[in-house]
Amino acid sequence: VSVSAFPCFLSPPSSFGMSVAHAHAHAHAHAHVHRLPPSPRRNRLQVNARSPLTSDSKANQVITRSSSYARRHTALNASKEPDKGRDLYVPELIFGGISPEEKAANALVNLFTFVSIRIVLEQMSGTRHRSPVYTKITKYLEECPLTDSGAWIEGLLKSEEMDLKLAALRIIETREAYVETYFSFANMKNHAVNSVNEQTKKLKSDYLTMTLNLPSMGESEASDGGSGDMST
Repeated sequence: VSVSAFPCFLSPPSSFGMSVAHAHAHAHAHAHVHRLPPSPRRNRLQVNARSPLTSDSKANQVITRSSSYARRHTALNASKEPDKGRDLYVPELIFGGISPEEKAANALVNLFTFVSIRIVLEQMSGTRHRSPVYTKITKYLEECPLTDSGAWIEGLLKSEEMDLKLAALRIIETREAYVETYFSFANMKNHAVNSVNEQTKKLKSDYLTMTLNLPSMGESEASDGGSGDMST
């Protein structure tokens, strides 16, 4: 193979060095023109790394979100978990899956219905003579005791006699007006709380008297009276 086939080896060293320098300059310019801009994600990471305030704010946001989720999670499960602080957790199946408040409300509905029936019967009795419907309602009340107010009123509405149907509608309206305008739930709460407190005091006092073998109030008064008679 002849050396003349490779002209680059025939050129003088100075020209070869210039061609290499020219090639490096061209490559550098080409790379500068086609260089891609830095990615936005890299810039954000660099800014967060250089700025401690930004990174702290991000951390605070994460902590805040975690705290908010924890509070919501606790609030949602508050009704399902027992109150370990006061130990007043009520089992869910104690009243067939309903709360004590719902149980008391159902009893109140029957009470309101019974009161409304008595109000309507009182209105039907009048001052001179009783309405014939009065006797029919009292007879129906004896045959069907008021254990479920909804079923009891529904039985009147399904009656074949129009007088009983109208009486059922009258009882419904009377019950609604009584609950909304007359019955005092605040007084009911006060009576319930006072009754519990008075009963608690009496039971504790009786238990203390029985435990310490102290004379009861009646015995102490009798002994005082007897001693007075002896002194006279």
